Amino acid sequence: MLSYLILLLLVLPVPAYSATPSDVPRPKPYEVNSIRDIELNYDKLTQDPDTVFYLKDTKTFLARPESAENSPEDLDTLARRSWFGRKPVQDWVEYDIALEREVTYPGVIPVSACQSQQYGGSGSVTFSYSLKDSLVIEPVIQNVHKLGIGRYGIAYDYKAQHGWGLTASTSGSVTCSVGPGQKAQVFMTPTFVKIVPKLRMVKYKLKKFVTDPDFTTTTSMNMLVENAKNRIDCATSDVVELFCKSEKIGTPDWKNPSQLRFVD
Repeated sequence: MLSYLILLLLVLPVPAYSATPSDVPRPKPYEVNSIRDIELNYDKLTQDPDTVFYLKDTKTFLARPESAENSPEDLDTLARRSWFGRKPVQDWVEYDIALEREVTYPGVIPVSACQSQQYGGSGSVTFSYSLKDSLVIEPVIQNVHKLGIGRYGIAYDYKAQHGWGLTASTSGSVTCSVGPGQKAQVFMTPTFVKIVPKLRMVKYKLKKFVTDPDFTTTTSMNMLVENAKNRIDCATSDVVELFCKSEKIGTPDWKNPSQLRFVD
């Protein structure tokens, strides 16, 4: 335990890094009383593929799947081809998420390439870093009715009420102090949220919704929290072993997370 604490002190945290909610307004769901309320009063909103409803009676969300079939151009084409210009059937998903807890990644993730200070004295080196959680994105897209992270982000932001959402990736740049002849690398310890989605398919045609009788509950998933206070550190090769040639750069490994180790 003592050696671990000493290691944290020797690895240089990046004090300039701070996370704040994005300046870009996150879409918010339209609050309606029920699906019947949409049929009677909000049919125009159903023509926008980005519309998300919050149903007060069931405390669930209703949204279009994030797929190419739901683009405005494709809907127009389908309408022109349908008999007598009738509206095509629209696919919707009614969904909700249970927020289990926020989780700090149980290790460190190398999120930049290694850089060196080969000439002169100590100096500052700027690093670009990025993190993409591909292990999280795949099950969301393939197994959850093509709903996608964006729809879950809207639900998470609405329920958590702190201005953060869910994201597939994060990136940025930091400046680190590197001594002569040393190499350095940036590491991140990100924050995830564990969620359990439940979903059911819904069809909409001629101002009427037809809903599947049962919800499907998926397994829990760890998803990146956008703009959370992720810990970012600069580590130098004279103190710890770096991951300059690692295939893990920029990707979490939940089964075998990387750990910082002292140089022998």
